[in-house]
Amino acid sequence: MSIKERAKVVEIRGENASVRVISTDSCSDCSEKDSCILSKKRQGDMEIRNMLNAQKGDTVEIELTSGAYLGLGFLVFIVPIISLIIFYLIGYYTIGQTAGVIFAFLGLSAGMLVAFVLSKGKGAEKFKYKMIGKIENPDNL
Repeated sequence: MSIKERAKVVEIRGENASVRVISTDSCSDCSEKDSCILSKKRQGDMEIRNMLNAQKGDTVEIELTSGAYLGLGFLVFIVPIISLIIFYLIGYYTIGQTAGVIFAFLGLSAGMLVAFVLSKGKGAEKFKYKMIGKIENPDNL
């Protein structure tokens, strides 16, 4: 399963294209529109790799796979929680309960920092949208 959206290319930046997701009629009828991950994407531009050599003004189809959702969920939620638990245990067993709580907050912060760095580093492309096709006549859809 994947999420496919239409987007308009607003700027070309080297190998990347800055695109703006186009709202459709189905978005306004959707019961999940308030919690939709794409609602924030519609408020601004996002940068994706320009794999199709799209030009400014082109309408393209972009895709985010379900595997990317799982990977992002792991990075954003699980990594910080694991780090929190590990730091708590280190603080608790080496110094005491109060230190365990303080270490837990440090661990949570460290986990969030690790998740941020991993989401920006090498290999982070698999967690981003991909350009999968150009739409020749977007007004006819």
